[in-house]
Amino acid sequence: YFTFFTTLLTRCKQDKDSPPLLAECAIKALSNLLSANIHSGLEYFVSMGFHEDHETRTAFLRVISNILSQGTEFDLGDTDKYAKLTELLLDSDLSLVTALGEITQVTEADQIAAALIRLFESNDKSMMLVRRLIMMEMNKTESVGTLFRSNSMATKVLSAYFKLIGNQYLEDGLLPAFQEFFTIQGSFELDPTRVGPNHDMATATVNVKRTIQIFMDAIVKAATI
Repeated sequence: YFTFFTTLLTRCKQDKDSPPLLAECAIKALSNLLSANIHSGLEYFVSMGFHEDHETRTAFLRVISNILSQGTEFDLGDTDKYAKLTELLLDSDLSLVTALGEITQVTEADQIAAALIRLFESNDKSMMLVRRLIMMEMNKTESVGTLFRSNSMATKVLSAYFKLIGNQYLEDGLLPAFQEFFTIQGSFELDPTRVGPNHDMATATVNVKRTIQIFMDAIVKAATI
C-alpha cells in the first residue's frame, strides 16, 4: 500500500493535468498508513522529505505534517509508537522541524506549532526550539518593520509558547496590576490637542505616572515568579 500510494502521489506531481484532489487523497491515505505503521514507514518518509525536488519534498513532508496536525493521539504521547518521530523532531539540528516549517500551510500552522511546542516543552527543549526559530526568522527578514509580522512557523511557535507558559505569568504577575489600574479615576490624556479647555492635565499626568509605576513594579516583581 505504501508503494501504491507513493507511486500515485509521484505521478500526480509529475502530471500537471492530474486533478489536485487526487494528490490530496493520496497524501491523506499515506498519512493514515504512516500513522498506523509508523515504525516501518517513518524513515522513508523523512528521507523523501529532504528530496531535491521541491514538489516531492513538499508532498512527503505534508504526510508527516498531517500526523502532527491530527494532534490528540500524538500529543497525548503514545511514547512507543511515536518514539522515532519524537526523536527526529527533537534532534538538535532541528532539520525536520525547519523543513516542516517551510511547507506547512497557513491554515494548519497553528495546530502544527501548538503540537511542536507541547512536544518540546514536555522534553525540556522548548527554549532550544524558540531560540533557533527566532534566529532563523531574524536571518531571513529583510526589514525590521516586518520582523515577526508574517504567518511564519517562527511566529506561530512563539505564539503557542507564550500561550502555554504565559497564562500563569499574566494571572500571577500582572492581574493584580490590572486590578489596581482599574481603580484609578480620571483621564490619562496628555495630548493637549485632543482635550477640551476644562481638561485637568495635572491629574492626567499623575494618573499616567502612577500607571507606569504600577506596571513597572509588577513586572519587576514577576521576574521572581
